Amino acid sequence: MRRDFDRKQKVNAVKKKVEYSKHLNENRIRVLQAREDAVQALLRDAQGSLMSLSRNAEEYGRLMLGLIVEGMHKLGEPSMLVRCREVDASLIESLLPQVDGAYRAAYGSAAPAVRLDAANPLPPPPTSAEEAASGERACCSGGVIVTSSDGSIECSNTLDDRLRIAYTSNLPALRGMFDDS
Repeated sequence: MRRDFDRKQKVNAVKKKVEYSKHLNENRIRVLQAREDAVQALLRDAQGSLMSLSRNAEEYGRLMLGLIVEGMHKLGEPSMLVRCREVDASLIESLLPQVDGAYRAAYGSAAPAVRLDAANPLPPPPTSAEEAASGERACCSGGVIVTSSDGSIECSNTLDDRLRIAYTSNLPALRGMFDDS
């Protein structure tokens, strides 16, 4: 009878430990899910900010000029093409004459030849931050892709790609912001 009682006591102790462990894991999962939801909300907010950036024509124009010049410098090709959204094509056309001066000011040498690649536009802008974050439809919040003249080499300077790079490189720090330990 004593052995039977000891065995039942051990079984109950094991059940309690299992229940405690299960409860602890459920709480950890809830905390991790809440943290992930907060990080995703931050990403949606950033995506919404990108969407509104193109509404300020002067600021957006300066940004686009900088992105073109940076992409050209990174490629280092003698002649290049710039891809943009169809809605940005007239802005890019107006910026192309300024590229040489901006390139010369930034890097001290003449800019390579550059022209707009109207045949291969980037996807249209998203209608909402949720649409941009979901990835269900190809969309682009702005920016450019600078390519070699034959299109074999490209430097993506789209706002979405830059946000994605910033997000992935800062993900540990972002998650740490929501840690309560």
